[in-house]
Amino acid sequence: MNHTFFSFIKKNSYSALILLLVVSCDDKKNDPKPAVDNALIVQVVKNIPANPTDGTGTGHYTFYSLKNNTVVQTTDSASTQWDIAFNSTTIIVNSGISGPGDAAVQIYTGIFSDLSEAPVDGYKQDNSSSLAIPTGSGNGWYNYNSDTHVISAIPGRVLVIKTAQGKYAKMELISYYKDVPTNPTSVDIARYYSFRYSYQDDGSRNLK
Repeated sequence: MNHTFFSFIKKNSYSALILLLVVSCDDKKNDPKPAVDNALIVQVVKNIPANPTDGTGTGHYTFYSLKNNTVVQTTDSASTQWDIAFNSTTIIVNSGISGPGDAAVQIYTGIFSDLSEAPVDGYKQDNSSSLAIPTGSGNGWYNYNSDTHVISAIPGRVLVIKTAQGKYAKMELISYYKDVPTNPTSVDIARYYSFRYSYQDDGSRNLK
């Protein structure tokens, strides 16, 4: 028997096996993995009229659907097609005295991006004695400066919304003035809402 020949085969078989493993590992290392991104999309909405002061105001609320990211016609105000509505500094939700839906809201104090899950309870609906989002300077989402007559969104106030159809969203109001001026003054056109929000359509309380 030729031991030299079998030693050669054995040696080279091991070498081939090692080479195969190295190549296989290298292939796995370089094999692109599918990106997994469960983060909700943050919608940025600008210049939603809220009975503005530029002469285009109608006196009506502007109704908004968070699911569809669109303004809802006033003729559908008695439906569950909208979640939240704006008129001047007043914000209503589709529930109680404001609409036939089951919408509710609470004000979360913190950073918008840090809010990863909607709370289980603590939500309020519009009723005859008070609105879910309080009106008045410092009470809800804004401050009013009596010297400059400017309305400013309060930093760190996030609206956590249970929509008219029982889904969850979070919203941060950015500006009350048309085209989002950096330092608004009393001459800027007011009652144009700009905000950002994330909407969860799967029924869970996951907001991140």
